[in-house]
Amino acid sequence: MPKREKKMMKKSVVLFAAIIIPLWAQATGNFDAVLKRNFTAPSAPVSQSRGKPGAARISAVYPTFFFVEGEGKLFQLVRLELLGTGRSLVVRAERPGGLVYDNPVGLQSDAIIKVPDLRENAELKLTLLDSGRELQSLKFSWRPARLWKIYVSFVSHLDIGYTNTTENVLKKRTEITERALEYMNQTDAWPEDSRFRWTMEGAWELKHFLEQRPERLEEVRQRAQQGRLEVTAKLVHMHSETAGYEELFREVYYGKREVEALLGVQSPAIMHNDVDGFTWGEVSVLSSSGIKYFSFNPNSFYRGGNVLHATKFPQAFFWQGPDGGRLLTWRSKDAYTEAPYLFKGYDQTLSGLTKLLVSYEQKGYAYDAIHLTRSGADPNGANDNSWPRLEACETIREWNSHFAYPRLLSSTPTPFFAYLEKNFSGQIPAARGDMPDWWADGVITEAAAEAESRELHHKLFALEALSSMADLLIPGYSYPAREINQAYFNNIMFDEHTWGYFLTTAPQHKEIFKLKHSWLEQALEASRKLEDDVLKTLAREIAGPGPSLVVMNPLSWPRSELVSFQASEIDSEYLRLIDPDSGRELPLQKEAGPGGKILYYFLARELPAMGYKSYQIVAAKTMPEYAGGLKTGEDFMENERYVLRFDKKLGLVSIRDKSLQRELLQGP
Repeated sequence: MPKREKKMMKKSVVLFAAIIIPLWAQATGNFDAVLKRNFTAPSAPVSQSRGKPGAARISAVYPTFFFVEGEGKLFQLVRLELLGTGRSLVVRAERPGGLVYDNPVGLQSDAIIKVPDLRENAELKLTLLDSGRELQSLKFSWRPARLWKIYVSFVSHLDIGYTNTTENVLKKRTEITERALEYMNQTDAWPEDSRFRWTMEGAWELKHFLEQRPERLEEVRQRAQQGRLEVTAKLVHMHSETAGYEELFREVYYGKREVEALLGVQSPAIMHNDVDGFTWGEVSVLSSSGIKYFSFNPNSFYRGGNVLHATKFPQAFFWQGPDGGRLLTWRSKDAYTEAPYLFKGYDQTLSGLTKLLVSYEQKGYAYDAIHLTRSGADPNGANDNSWPRLEACETIREWNSHFAYPRLLSSTPTPFFAYLEKNFSGQIPAARGDMPDWWADGVITEAAAEAESRELHHKLFALEALSSMADLLIPGYSYPAREINQAYFNNIMFDEHTWGYFLTTAPQHKEIFKLKHSWLEQALEASRKLEDDVLKTLAREIAGPGPSLVVMNPLSWPRSELVSFQASEIDSEYLRLIDPDSGRELPLQKEAGPGGKILYYFLARELPAMGYKSYQIVAAKTMPEYAGGLKTGEDFMENERYVLRFDKKLGLVSIRDKSLQRELLQGP
């Protein structure tokens, strides 16, 4: 190419840069101010040459984590401070491998230049030119800045009640999903990273929506397979400390057994939002159920939640359960209300997000990706059961039109976890132990109903075991899968984390809790009927020729247990109980029960695992007397294990363990 043509081309490139940079800077509004406020640590050159005194020079160089793309290359944005003036100033950025970029900087005291990026520590040479004449040269040992990725998952926090009557909440939840699908349609032609995506916090959201809109299943399936919709596997949010173990397994049945088959996608992630803790045992439950990822977004602004802002515990960690199974866990900083500036446009996001990422770097965060969970805030500020919002995706689209990195991605939880796992698995720390829920006291606001629910956890577990035995051993008996599944579902819905209306003195509170309690009552009634049916079925197969009592043990280990029973069908005032295996009579205690009923108590010893023992009931003319091991005196009681001593004024003053030879009470 002739020299004149080369010279003209170089001029055109410089002119192009001179035009584009000011326009770009103007488009980014307060970008320079944001950089000046957040990037305050200058890079020190390893060598430099100075021009004539009084000539323009670069006085400070501030690297940033902002990148742009151009000419098929990636450029880091760097802020310069300049002293002096010149006629036509250009900063030439040179990197190894012949990467060169000329940045016209005008006559301003601050400038933003582009530096060709290399993904390794390498030299950077900056040369300040004035009308082609070198004024200054600086060399740096340049470390590549992080290519930040910010994954944003959009949700509507799921409260079944709390914000309105349950009837109104259920209606709104259907409309919330419809609006989310509508926003997906509206953004189909947008750039990939800014297209609207939606995360269902609980699989109940899908179950409810398809019950109301079954004709939209194919649309939902298509969106799930496109990665535009993620249904997390837990049904709802519960206080796991007060749940039963089997209930914890059952809570992911729908998400893992039905949703995956229904939508043709995997459900490897769960969300646990609002509730501030999560019991350790559930880690083992979930990891053994095919769950890999745990998005934990505890409430950070209510009842002591601010402690989460001060914790030094890592946000990303592998949480190991008691059995060694683990979940890749991400704990949010601000619950499910992170990054409110996303709704307020590009300028506020520029300020807020830059400050956030700088704080991560200053605190030694080890990775180049973070996850933000955002429930769409209603105009009145409510974040629970709130409408989806499109403004955040509009902000993402505008942001990504300015920058290659930091990259904002409209996402769902699983892509973030998959990225973190693939790129940083070996660096992520592991943790064992419990994360207590300091909201668990909330369940005792309706203590009587909560007691019923916790008893039902055990009843349903026993019912499942007994029904399985009957199904295996007795022809004609069918395991009542549908009824047991429904009872578990109703129990889970009662244990869901909202306990009425947000204002407990309002009339809505009683209305909400009445419906909530009705789900529990349905489960209790169903379990009683099923239990009565299966026990009678088993007893008919086991019982001998005479009156007998069958005691079942539905647990997987042998046990000895105190048993109570009625014997209203036996026409005798007194009874004797015989162990047919040994022929020995067992001590039996008779007591008056509620409603005038007569109850008998005895100790059933060594009941076999997942088995039973049958005892003969014999009528007696008088109440048998039994030689017991209890000794009593004026101020003591003693059996084979303990000696208890009493004082007439102080009451119990001593408990001595005879086998340990230890006093168990500390002083009066």
